[in-house]
Amino acid sequence: MSYVLFPFDWLFDHTFGYVFQGFFFVLKYILPETFHNVFTKYGTMFVNGIRTTVNVSLFGTLIGLLIAVLLASVRTIKLKKSDSKIKKTSLIIVDKSLTYMY
Repeated sequence: MSYVLFPFDWLFDHTFGYVFQGFFFVLKYILPETFHNVFTKYGTMFVNGIRTTVNVSLFGTLIGLLIAVLLASVRTIKLKKSDSKIKKTSLIIVDKSLTYMY
């Protein structure tokens, strides 16, 4: 079990895991024998694929949030006359490049 920033596997197992167990339990009684065999044989691979997708999407969302907070804080910095030329230049470049992107 791997923990990146948050125990995603534990969260998945204790929320979506129960839902998928119930889903496969109901499918056993609804679907014909062939489909039941396929779901029984490959069901764990299906759940592992969903687990990986959830992990990647949550991790990407966290990284995007961090980038947005960083860029928003840079955009809100006010320039003063007493600031150094390096600070003024770098903030102007970042602000202009972000304005160009939007």
